[in-house]
Amino acid sequence: MNPAAKAHLNQAMNLIESTRYRMGVSQFLTAFIDEWAFHQTGLYPCKNVIPGDLEETAIALSKSLSAAMHADPVSDVLGYVLSEAGFHQKGTSFYPTPTDVSDLLQALIGGEEGNTFYEPCCGTSINAILWMEGMLQKHGPDALADSELTLEDIDPLMIKCSMLQLVHYLASRQVTPKALNVIGVDVITRRLTGVAYYAERPVTVDAVMAA
Repeated sequence: MNPAAKAHLNQAMNLIESTRYRMGVSQFLTAFIDEWAFHQTGLYPCKNVIPGDLEETAIALSKSLSAAMHADPVSDVLGYVLSEAGFHQKGTSFYPTPTDVSDLLQALIGGEEGNTFYEPCCGTSINAILWMEGMLQKHGPDALADSELTLEDIDPLMIKCSMLQLVHYLASRQVTPKALNVIGVDVITRRLTGVAYYAERPVTVDAVMAA
């Protein structure tokens, strides 16, 4: 993670820590992600409520995290936050993926020749982000524009984190894949968990004419 992103992330962690004795770090973060995802998409009204006296903290936190993700689009900012908050020790389905492992996984899952990416148990989507970055570096934005990504996780919180982090990555790189699906589902039973985001790039008139 570059110095600029670290500076914003340090600000974010200080804001999160300030909620410890008012609401509790884990409870605040869960409610914060719930609310942030709702404001970004208009989908899935918040089940967890942030107290009024912490709303300013939540607004400042969204700005700090957004700045960190834009400063270093290929860093797992939300994964770091959840890890520091101990989510992997609290009975959740979040397990942070080391960077070296992510680099290996993105190569194995996607491969260099294909334009589709599928990952069960996607967590905060860092593997998908690294795969897209690899596509951009090796083949350019046109290749990514033809790509289709499907990410799945059983935890609705991870689905929302993935959506937030993917939106920031795509905005930072100013690219849009052909299709992006982030689905809450039990990958074994295929039971849907009630939270999913589906996006497709609109077909342009030029593309229709070319076809």
